[in-house]
Amino acid sequence: MPPEMLDWLALGGRPDGRGMVGRNRKGWIAVSFQREAMPLLCVGVQQGDRRYATEAWRAIDAAFGRQAPEGNKVRLANAHHSP
Repeated sequence: MPPEMLDWLALGGRPDGRGMVGRNRKGWIAVSFQREAMPLLCVGVQQGDRRYATEAWRAIDAAFGRQAPEGNKVRLANAHHSP
């Protein structure tokens, strides 16, 4: 696949400064929207471009940053959790 096409596919999943992707940019909705950054990660690996991989990893960090202490849930933006 031409590099220009790979770039086009990947850049649609570029996370914002907070690591949010897609519909999560307006406020955390669901971890599933973070997967839009995975093509960016894959293209970074395929092209050996650390910038893409590093940028995509921010979306992963943002998702795991919302994981509940039990490890099985992802917190909603305004949810209150007991310790």
